[in-house]
Amino acid sequence: MPSNLRRVTHCAESATHSTVRYGRRARRVEWVIYTCEWHSAGLTSSWSFGGRHNLRPLDDGDRQRCGTMLDHRPPLKIIADHFRFWLPCGTPVVDGHVVPWRGWAHRLRAACEDGYLHGGSEVADHLDLALAVAESAPDGDHTPEQLAAVLDALAAAEYCHLRDLARSSQW
Repeated sequence: MPSNLRRVTHCAESATHSTVRYGRRARRVEWVIYTCEWHSAGLTSSWSFGGRHNLRPLDDGDRQRCGTMLDHRPPLKIIADHFRFWLPCGTPVVDGHVVPWRGWAHRLRAACEDGYLHGGSEVADHLDLALAVAESAPDGDHTPEQLAAVLDALAAAEYCHLRDLARSSQW
């Protein structure tokens, strides 16, 4: 499957640095994120984004916008990161007992119902598209094209979410 392109900041600056995360076992590149000077300090200070030891200045010819992320991981790992970083949802409870998720589509539906599908925002529109594709096949039976469509919709929703946060000055 080709790399997934995402925007993980809503910043109009040009990137000045890159951070690369390698797989633990295979030493393959999992993802590359490009950041401006300001975001390089904030995003790369956490373990999740590779740490400052991995920060590299960009060559003059390498032009990227701040927040551009090329993600080479398998689709299900990328989807899991969406839940982990910006699309959280509560644990399912049935009759007072915690139950396991039935799969990532079930978790996506819960995240949507927890607050993003109310109000008709752009975030909700993108999540609605991701959910429709996710629920079009049982977990494990999605085609690469369906997974790519889900990833594209989640990436667009993530960017709109970050843009909305920036507009409200919460981030």
